[in-house]
Amino acid sequence: MAPALEVLVSLLSAAQRLSSSFHGLLPVTENRELALTSLTLIAQAGRRGISQSDLARVVRRQPPAITRLVDRLEMVGLVVRSPHPCDRRTKFLHLTDKGRKILAATRELLLDPTFSEAARALSERASAAARLGAV
Repeated sequence: MAPALEVLVSLLSAAQRLSSSFHGLLPVTENRELALTSLTLIAQAGRRGISQSDLARVVRRQPPAITRLVDRLEMVGLVVRSPHPCDRRTKFLHLTDKGRKILAATRELLLDPTFSEAARALSERASAAARLGAV
């Protein structure tokens, strides 16, 4: 196998392994990146929570898309909705204990030295392959 092709195959294989580890933590099959971003924003909102409309605005998605996502997150036990004290139409989102654990495990994976080293190595190999004109 040509060196450039070997580097590319190695990069793809490592990227797949990292992606599988990362996505294996989140029990949502669609829009995992959006789900993780949403969980992070909900966590940052703290005890007050964040409304679905505010979440949609921050992540720049249409409210129906956020409603579907929150339905899935609620179904797998990662978030709960609570009523607004004055507006029956508004629901605030809060993480469950399970949601907090999933978010913490995801952060640990991203901060894990092995993950960081693998990402750095992938970046270096991709740069080397690009310099060779192979990618």
